[in-house]
Amino acid sequence: MTEAQAQKLGQLIVRTRQQRGLSTRQLVRLADIPQTWLQRLEHGHFLQPSPDRLARLAEVLAIDPVRIDRATHNYLADSLPSVHTYFRSKEKASPEEIAEIEAAIQRIHKKYERREQSA
Repeated sequence: MTEAQAQKLGQLIVRTRQQRGLSTRQLVRLADIPQTWLQRLEHGHFLQPSPDRLARLAEVLAIDPVRIDRATHNYLADSLPSVHTYFRSKEKASPEEIAEIEAAIQRIHKKYERREQSA
């Protein structure tokens, strides 16, 4: 992520936190992240913030991850593991289970692609 993107991300976080009426201390507690990390993020000092923490922050602040990706040119999406890697390591899924999950995801994508194209 560039410095400009880091600044834009920090501004998005600050603006959303303030709109939600949260102090940094409250957000730190809700998202279970270090206060210094949040302060550095809000000031645009992180060019590679932890994707896990960033995703938790987005969830707590109810920020659509697409908005974060727009501000950072897909930093969050590019930082997340693939479905295959996630289910293999986190869920200890077998190759057959992973193939079934990936096929289901492809079916879902195709279903919604058709809806978007006809809209």
